[in-house]
Amino acid sequence: MMEEQRPINRPPLREALLLLLALAVIETAIAYLFPIPPEASKALRLWRTGEVRIIEVALLLILWIRRGRGLADLGLKGAPLLRGVKEGVVISAALGIIVLAVHFYMVAFEGKSLFKLLTPKIIAPLPPLIIVGVFIGPLFEELLFRGFLYNGLRNRYSTFPALLATTLLFGLLHFSGTGIPLIQLAGGAIFCIAFERSSSLAAPIIIHFLGNAALFLSPLFLK
Repeated sequence: MMEEQRPINRPPLREALLLLLALAVIETAIAYLFPIPPEASKALRLWRTGEVRIIEVALLLILWIRRGRGLADLGLKGAPLLRGVKEGVVISAALGIIVLAVHFYMVAFEGKSLFKLLTPKIIAPLPPLIIVGVFIGPLFEELLFRGFLYNGLRNRYSTFPALLATTLLFGLLHFSGTGIPLIQLAGGAIFCIAFERSSSLAAPIIIHFLGNAALFLSPLFLK
């Protein structure tokens, strides 16, 4: 017997936008009250980012629950969770095959490595890179961008405007001032599509975890 699909309790757009503003204020306040010395190492900076992200994840979850929503509304319970895990694994595998095909083509015909072009070297010590860059960061970003912002925009408008707006915001968050963040823009769109297809936050979380792992850790395996 098929499980009856319950309606999703999506957050209103106003709540999502106010939340985005509140997080910006929190991050600014933390940076002002607890400044990091200019000579601080990359590891220390990453650990600080991880600490802030953990606080923000806790606040997001508390707000989500206090507003009468549950894990089921994020697709993180029961059948939607299993569907999201399956969707995330399948999409990750498909993307992995495409990326490897492009990589081997470039190696064979151009003598270049796609991975070395994307990530020439390890950008930080492994412990904070893995814990913060591969796990904590993506968890926060998916909860904020797909859980709150995408849902809020989709609740107010429709799928495409929600996808476009959150993808652009996601790219803007990762803009370093040098070049368009194409990988992040593509990733943002893929995360939204995976979430929309599966109705589960598990799908974009898994894709995000594995994508960051491949991007950040590839220099370990490609000498």
